[in-house]
Amino acid sequence: MATGRVRKRGNTWGYIINLPYDPKRGNYPTIRKSGFSSKDKAFQAMTKTIAEIDSGEAIFATMKVDAYLKEWLEQIKDKVSPRTWETYQHVAHTMSPFIGELRLDKLNHIAIETMYEKLKEKKLAASSIHRVHRVLRAALNRAVKRNIIRDTPMKRVDSPNGKIERRNVLSVEQSQLLLNWLEQHHKMSFLGATLALHTGMRRGEICGLEWRDIDWERKIIRITRSRQRRHRIDLIGDPKTAGSIRPIPVDDTVLHMLQIWYQSFPLEPVDTQFILAHFDGNPIDPMSLSRDIRRAVESLNLPKISFHDLRHTHATLLLQANVPLKIVSERLGHTSIAMTADTYSHVTETMQQDATQRISDLLQSKKFGTNSEHDEK
Repeated sequence: MATGRVRKRGNTWGYIINLPYDPKRGNYPTIRKSGFSSKDKAFQAMTKTIAEIDSGEAIFATMKVDAYLKEWLEQIKDKVSPRTWETYQHVAHTMSPFIGELRLDKLNHIAIETMYEKLKEKKLAASSIHRVHRVLRAALNRAVKRNIIRDTPMKRVDSPNGKIERRNVLSVEQSQLLLNWLEQHHKMSFLGATLALHTGMRRGEICGLEWRDIDWERKIIRITRSRQRRHRIDLIGDPKTAGSIRPIPVDDTVLHMLQIWYQSFPLEPVDTQFILAHFDGNPIDPMSLSRDIRRAVESLNLPKISFHDLRHTHATLLLQANVPLKIVSERLGHTSIAMTADTYSHVTETMQQDATQRISDLLQSKKFGTNSEHDEK
């Protein structure tokens, strides 16, 4: 239970409230407030605050934003993927120079929006600033949930422009050039790139595939895990979202390529062996896929793309072929169709324009009312 006392300093009164012992920080946190014109007013304010604290209605956070974010990162470390956690950690470091020294209960929308403006001046991409916004919002929402702060200032923050930057994608012809080059120079990356272009899988999902994930008869690849490598240690976990656990139908071309790869191993691989593995069974470093794509792009003078852009190429080609948005969303493992529509709005906008022209051509061809008996009269 919180306790407190009032005291006079100079011509004004104030109060000090002692909060319960915090074993994590090893001290008794205190709340101090001054500037009251009388002892009674200071006492009434102190009594109200203690009641709010004891009821759980409000527990004021005196820790700095940097310290809170550090604790928050530790709390969620086992709840998100390693790559997501590293992204959150990077975002926390990005915010630190601007709001890190502020007390958590003093953080307001003005300080946050000022930070966004400063990041914009530093030429940080709009999508990166919006990521800062999302991460800070998640951290502060947890602070409210844990009764660390009464309310979140994010409710009064104008969201920065989070327009997703258009990524480069390859045409069908460019995709084939890329695959031909990889087949000649890097067989493993050829296999990975083929899977990405044919299925839209993420790099971690491809590297996490085991032979048991292939249903040869039903022609399906099941995505059930993701594999990353950090500091020479393999990190195996769930895919990015719950929707990312999914089956993806594949054609005979992909299955035939996988069969050839399977038969190339000196010893028959076991079901739990990773598909993208060296002949000794050791899995590849996922970063090697990205390096080989970069080399291929430079050698062929193709549009600058990353391995992840092969996933975007897959989705773009499907949409251009008039595959329904719902099907594309399911193949990508997006949490919603809306996410797919937002990500590929530049493609769907072009499709809308094509549809407009088609309906116009169709209706114009009918010449409604022209040379009809009614017109002749």
